[in-house]
Amino acid sequence: MKWLKRIFLSLFFLISSFFITSGYGANVLEEVERDFKSLQALIIGVENGEYIIDKGRAQGVKPKDIFMVYKRTKKVVHPETKESLGFLREPIGRVEVTRVEENFSLARVLYKKEDFPIPTIVRRNAELKIYVLPETQGIEEPLIFALKNALPDSEIKVLKGVSFSQLDPSALTAERIDYVFVVGTDFLKVYNAYLEPVKAYGNYFAVVRKPEQRPEAQRPVPPPRTQIAQPFTFLQMQILGKMPGEVLQAEFADLDEDGQPELVYITQEELQIVKIKGELLARYKPPKGKIIYVSTGPKGWIALNIYEPNLKMRSEVLKLTPKGLQPVIRDVNLFLQFVDFAGTGIKDTLVGQTFSLDTFFGKEVYILKREDNQIVYGPKLEVADNFRLLGSAMADLDGDGEREWITYLPDGRLAVFKRNLLQFSTPFSVAKHFYSFTLTQGKKGQEVLKGVFLPYPTPIVTINPVDGRPVVLYLKTEFPLEKIAKDLKRIPLNQANFQVGILGYQGSYFFRTVTDDMTGLPTGLGLWGNSLYLTVVTGEYPGKTETILCYRW
Repeated sequence: MKWLKRIFLSLFFLISSFFITSGYGANVLEEVERDFKSLQALIIGVENGEYIIDKGRAQGVKPKDIFMVYKRTKKVVHPETKESLGFLREPIGRVEVTRVEENFSLARVLYKKEDFPIPTIVRRNAELKIYVLPETQGIEEPLIFALKNALPDSEIKVLKGVSFSQLDPSALTAERIDYVFVVGTDFLKVYNAYLEPVKAYGNYFAVVRKPEQRPEAQRPVPPPRTQIAQPFTFLQMQILGKMPGEVLQAEFADLDEDGQPELVYITQEELQIVKIKGELLARYKPPKGKIIYVSTGPKGWIALNIYEPNLKMRSEVLKLTPKGLQPVIRDVNLFLQFVDFAGTGIKDTLVGQTFSLDTFFGKEVYILKREDNQIVYGPKLEVADNFRLLGSAMADLDGDGEREWITYLPDGRLAVFKRNLLQFSTPFSVAKHFYSFTLTQGKKGQEVLKGVFLPYPTPIVTINPVDGRPVVLYLKTEFPLEKIAKDLKRIPLNQANFQVGILGYQGSYFFRTVTDDMTGLPTGLGLWGNSLYLTVVTGEYPGKTETILCYRW
């Protein structure tokens, strides 16, 4: 049968070549069929938010392979013999392979409708959605035949007259497209929904070309996309001030209730509050531990997260008074964050997450109340296994009456959870930082790293004035030297650049940037009226840094 299929494929390709000139032949198409053939496996565990699949390099698994995740539903029994014929299966999500070992692999969640049971069946390249972009009309026909032969249960659509540069990762992920095949005269290039290269065939160095320019009346129209109402532009920028050293994390809030925001920030030594274009209001240094995060609440309340390395949290609840910052509650072994739990537009609910000596962030999250000088535990909240409270916000983005968690995943992606179910995540890391806090165990010189925390800025929940729906403003940072930073004596933070992004929901979750590139590593974000406030660290860390306070409008 293999020789018959090869002959048939070769004949089809030869017939197609009468109409087109193609540099990729039957051997390339056979490679495509081989690379995208199905493979059944099992999810057998979960580790740090990624799922373990019981197939690896020896079984042909490769990085960026996509597996459909199934759950068993109804048992099928033969009516006469009463013999069990198996189970019906229902797809409940997709995962993408991130790391491959000899006999197993790790995969991250692309989306899921519900929690994955363990163990559960997964199948590679099942029920895919594929876009094909031909550079020349008709050149894609042999590829379409090969894909339909290899992937009979997949949906394949040809986008004629659409250039690669017109594709938008946020639109592709919203439409749950798995792969984009770009077809040239002498090459095939495969990309995932994030437009990251997956595989190349034929001329590996071919440039993906834009379509030939045509008169406006004849120019093809790209496929329709969701039109996102986007009033935020922030075209102008002004520097308000500079200070030597580095602000590790910052928020902007009106703590003294004078109608103007204050800059609330932490350094490696202390917490400071300053008026924008004004004087220092207060400063505070805890008696023990390191400050790792600050979260502002209503009417001058502050949650200060203090970490005694490798031992416990010693968090405090502070109040800004005319006499300065007063500690009201001390020595709380929890991570603390103020959030808008009631959906009133005010971060007036204090939430706490347990500390773990094994993973840093524990599994239990509670609404907290203050009674006199004590913390009282309220209702327990349902959250995902790898949830990290610090840097998280809440908003009802999809308008169903239930607020979602907007939080960072351990790899820096921004994610949306409804209770413990992942609804959406950015396809790439958006958060970077030059400073980290670690949890280790073991004797000196034999320490084992158990957990790492980076103080990413909390996203800002606001209202889209065009349609009145909640949206989230966040920072999208790129830092090419991040992976080798630990090997450098000094980290050049000017090599980082960032943009402000918007995350929202209009039929599906969308995200995109709303500013141009800025230089440096951002550590704080705030919105006040129509002005966007930022703290940005530049220079070389450690020793030669400078923090810039600026705003955009």
